[in-house]
Amino acid sequence: MGVYELEFKDKSKETLLDTQQFKDTAELIKILRHPIRRGTPLRMKNGSLVIWDHRTDISYIDVEVETEEKKELVSLSLLEPLVHRSRFYPDQYQYPKTCEELLVSTRGSKVTMVIKEWGQGFRIELEDLPRTSTLVSFETVEFTSRALGLLTECVELFDSDSGTRYPVTLDVREVIHKSFSRSDEHSRLVQALQKAVEDIHREEKYKDIEAA
Repeated sequence: MGVYELEFKDKSKETLLDTQQFKDTAELIKILRHPIRRGTPLRMKNGSLVIWDHRTDISYIDVEVETEEKKELVSLSLLEPLVHRSRFYPDQYQYPKTCEELLVSTRGSKVTMVIKEWGQGFRIELEDLPRTSTLVSFETVEFTSRALGLLTECVELFDSDSGTRYPVTLDVREVIHKSFSRSDEHSRLVQALQKAVEDIHREEKYKDIEAA
């Protein structure tokens, strides 16, 4: 039976304060959101009190899983939107209900999340995603910049109906002129935007050379 392992560390001393294990994803999320839910520190087994910023003080570490064919990494970044928001698109966003469900899931083909400007917000297209996947419903959602930033932090998207994890790459070429709120919390989006700008400059440079 797979379990999530949560380590509480004192960053100033680099010491381990406590370790807790969870089978259910909802229970893990509840603890990770404790400071914002309760507004109080969490007491450790040794009696110490711990407080953290649920947006910036949590590291989601990839887990190596051995399958019948090979070893592969399972990303826990899919937990992040659920920690940042108590309700994150409940009709569309899917996640494993238990750690075991995550560990036995299969890795699907790579999907490209194409981000497009839409009115005052954004929409996405999930290229190369099987049209039978329930994740297709995300393509009808209009995102705020904040919500989009949270979604882009997910290295993989989880389809609970098929038990499949789809690795996600970002295509942001159509929104490089846009500004995003709390961009410091969305490193994947920022990196994708920077790379897109660099690629465009490189293409323009080559065109200038060819014209000369």
